[in-house]
Amino acid sequence: MPEKSTTPDLVERVRGVYEALSTGDFDTLAGFCAPDAVYESTAMGVTFEGVEAMREFAEDMQAAYEDFDAQIEENLDLGEGIGLAVVNQKGRLTGSSFEAQMRYAAVTEWVEDLLVRLTAYTDVGAARAAAERLVREREAVSRESSIAADREQKLRDAFAAASAEDLDGVTVDLAPNAVWVMDEVGLGPFEGVEAIRAFLLEWWSLWEEHNHHVEKIVFLCDGVGYVIVREDGRMKGSGAVVEARVAHVIESIDDLVVRDTTYVDIETARAVAERLAKDRD
Repeated sequence: MPEKSTTPDLVERVRGVYEALSTGDFDTLAGFCAPDAVYESTAMGVTFEGVEAMREFAEDMQAAYEDFDAQIEENLDLGEGIGLAVVNQKGRLTGSSFEAQMRYAAVTEWVEDLLVRLTAYTDVGAARAAAERLVREREAVSRESSIAADREQKLRDAFAAASAEDLDGVTVDLAPNAVWVMDEVGLGPFEGVEAIRAFLLEWWSLWEEHNHHVEKIVFLCDGVGYVIVREDGRMKGSGAVVEARVAHVIESIDDLVVRDTTYVDIETARAVAERLAKDRD
């Protein structure tokens, strides 16, 4: 079953493109396109980049014909913003009684409600295969984006849990043998979830209140990233507010954190994370 399209009424929009082309309504035709849209004809071996170049090509093509018409035989929304239309195009060459006819397939790529690329194929089977490949590629990107969003939310939830002193919330995504290294601040390492939980309870007991504000999360590869966190709090028996800005280099396996290394130098953390990511490639 096709995935839900990212483009509202894709079938209707494709129909609108060809109606505008048939009637010579080039303003409407251009309105369907992104400014940097691309038209490619595999049969002619030509590519036009940008909506103005596409419009000029359409106008020149129309001018070469009388009674030009493009009728859609098949119009499919394959999902993920990819359309496939089989088109029967005909017209009488200007100044001639000869009527030219052509059947081709158009693979359309959309972002939101704008056409970003149209590729025309005379081989309908090749067009269908190309369109299905594009759907698979976009599905893979969507999955990766969803996974990254889930991972980011888990990290944000963990730091929010730390602010709330929610022990289970902090440690829910730690591997049993996770290690928390804080050499730069003179603490740890703490090896294993139980050791980390014991440290957190002792550490939280020193504070009247403490907060963790996530500024930035960067995933460099599957399993390596870093989090920049601004911390503030007030220790028990003191009215002074303590502030710090640190970075956590996070290493994960199967979406469980196996190592968290805290750095007070953000650039050092970034460099370490980049090296770890490179080693995993």
